[in-house]
Amino acid sequence: YLGSQFDMVNKGTSFGTSFLDSVKNFE
Repeated sequence: YLGSQFDMVNKGTSFGTSFLDSVKNFE
């Protein structure tokens, strides 16, 4: 349970990072 929760957070973080990168590239 803990492992899957951590994996979910990890995916969310990488998604947020890629989203911020695309926003920076857009500007």
